[in-house]
Amino acid sequence: ADLAVSVARPGGIHLYNGSRGIVFAIHKQTQANYTSLDRQLMNICNELQADYPLARFTYTQSQSGLLRDSIRQLVLSLVLGTVLSFLILFLFSGEWKSPVLMGVLIPVSMLATLCCLYLVGLSINIISLSGMLLGIGILIDNGIIIIDNIQVQQKKGILLDQACASGTLEVIPALISSTLTTLSVFIPLVFMQGMAGTLFKEQAYTLSVVMIGSLLVSFFLLPVLYRRFQPRIDRSENTLFARLLVYYKKSQEIKYNSVYGLFFLVLLAGGVLSYMHLPAQNLPDIRTHDASVRIVWDEPLSLQENESRTRALVENMHQLLDWEADIGQNEIVENGINTRQQSLVYLKFEDEKAKERGLLFLKDKFRRDYPATRVTIQRAKNPYDQLFVQNEPFVSYRLRTSTDQLIDVHDLASYLPDDVTVGDGFQLQSGLNLVFDPVRLSTYGLTEDQIIRQLKIQFNDQLVTTVNEVNESVPVVVRGTEKIIQPELTKLFVTAGDSVNYPVTYFFEFQESVTPRFITADKAGVFQEVRLEDSNPRLAAISESIVNLAKSRGWTVSQQGSFLYARQNLLNLLVSFVLAIVLLYVILAAQFESLLLPVIILSEIPISASGSLLFLYATGHTLNISSLIGLVIMLGIIVNDSILKVDTINRYRKNGVPTEAAIQIGGADRLKPILMTSLTTILALIPVLFSKGLGGDLQAPLAIAVIGGLAIGTVCSIYLVPILYRKFMA
Repeated sequence: ADLAVSVARPGGIHLYNGSRGIVFAIHKQTQANYTSLDRQLMNICNELQADYPLARFTYTQSQSGLLRDSIRQLVLSLVLGTVLSFLILFLFSGEWKSPVLMGVLIPVSMLATLCCLYLVGLSINIISLSGMLLGIGILIDNGIIIIDNIQVQQKKGILLDQACASGTLEVIPALISSTLTTLSVFIPLVFMQGMAGTLFKEQAYTLSVVMIGSLLVSFFLLPVLYRRFQPRIDRSENTLFARLLVYYKKSQEIKYNSVYGLFFLVLLAGGVLSYMHLPAQNLPDIRTHDASVRIVWDEPLSLQENESRTRALVENMHQLLDWEADIGQNEIVENGINTRQQSLVYLKFEDEKAKERGLLFLKDKFRRDYPATRVTIQRAKNPYDQLFVQNEPFVSYRLRTSTDQLIDVHDLASYLPDDVTVGDGFQLQSGLNLVFDPVRLSTYGLTEDQIIRQLKIQFNDQLVTTVNEVNESVPVVVRGTEKIIQPELTKLFVTAGDSVNYPVTYFFEFQESVTPRFITADKAGVFQEVRLEDSNPRLAAISESIVNLAKSRGWTVSQQGSFLYARQNLLNLLVSFVLAIVLLYVILAAQFESLLLPVIILSEIPISASGSLLFLYATGHTLNISSLIGLVIMLGIIVNDSILKVDTINRYRKNGVPTEAAIQIGGADRLKPILMTSLTTILALIPVLFSKGLGGDLQAPLAIAVIGGLAIGTVCSIYLVPILYRKFMA
């Protein structure tokens, strides 16, 4: 025998942009900071590069860059939202001092928020920043209402000092009530478990701190600053608002009530239809430039052949920035089959369009050249996928026969929609069966084990013994060839009992076979599955077609997948929505000392929710945790305008003003602050819709839900609430 010290034969290969290398997977602890970890790892790479100058060290697939870009986008949205809010203040006020007062109010409130976040150990991240972004509009609202009320007092001829005091004191109960109603909707969500609770708790805390800080600053600092700045007061409104006021007074005539009623009923019906057609998922779709491809080849391959095929696939793709591949067996494979016939490929493209073209090319290539190969293409995991990792596809359909007989994939091929892929249980492999001749074995005094042992020595690294030294153990193996091919078997001989060497092929026959590569099973027995990896708007139609196919063949079918968690999360949020409405009713009933007035105020909630659903449907979003959290937040914000309006009407009635006149005067008094507060909140959220990255994708459905609900809810506050007040409280 030839003896040599050599390196163990690899079971897997790692490629980075075509070069072989060694990969280390770094997993951060739950509470670790991405930026800090990123900095430490970069320093380690630099140190290693200095120590080993002949090697090249690269730090890849870091999520910190994605998070930094997302946070940068949200900070930009925060600034743009503030600027747009200021423009609305300038537009309605007609002078510059009032907006400047708001400019002082915002940083003071934000500074208080940051101090509170620091004291409780929270960081600036995507969730807390989105809470601040939502808080911008609400923060300005309190200042707008107080400034507007002070100016109303001044227009009545009251001196500045007294106007600052009485104008602030007059709206304190209503502002406290509106803040409490907004905070009350957070209470059920804070106690939620799972994904919704994880996502919302920090956001709710941040938003609550912003609101409470804004309330305190508005009560104690804003009147003092107003007295100091002394904004100019015009006895007549600016041209824009004067026209709006004239139109508002005309539109309040009783003859239009039936038109408004029909309009709100249509909105309500539109919201119901939108809800019925909105697909449900856990998290909103997140746009990235990278993808993960898992390949399980349809035939036995050597490691070198697997590498060659993988290289050929990737090197023909264009507009790739980086690519990596784990080929064959590796120690960091996630929830997959660890086999030499697999490749895990990471692809990073220049942009989303390049990604679409590249993945389309990949699908066509496999469909044309390797139709039986199992290919799974998914978005590469981002921090939220890793935080809420679910090892199941969006939905899988487990098919079973009554006899545990495996289903032929060709029975399904013509019936499956394009988006549906087959599971591992449908994968087949070809091979050689060796059928031994017992008569010949017995005649020459041989056993099957002797033949098999000889084959293992020839075609595998057969362990003989281990040499143990002080600090290491060295395996001693008889090294075989790389792959089994039929001609090589004819060169093998085995020594029989008569000491004569005979060809091993004399003792068996070859039979080519095709057998399942994997058997998938659960507690109910063997199954084979077809699956949707990601959410699909045609889920209902796809499910119906697969169930009908199973029934027609006599198979049983069961559904699994992450969509079940999505349904449960959505159900929990809907329960929280109902609980929030109950809490709102209790708070409003205590404030107004009436059981009917809260019903009038809360009557706008279903129509405002319809507005949110209509906007979500029109913009192509889904019902997910983010959009439903937006619905709940909208619920707390939207009733504030109606609370202030009803409170003003009640004050006029207590002062002896007739009901109809009180409705008209109160509505005119509150029109300007209602429009300003709604517009500032909407405009503060609009930049989120144009933000890119993880933060923008995650918060866009929330912003859409809030914007849609506020837009429709503002109309309800202006028109529906007076109609109902006139009908039930006159």
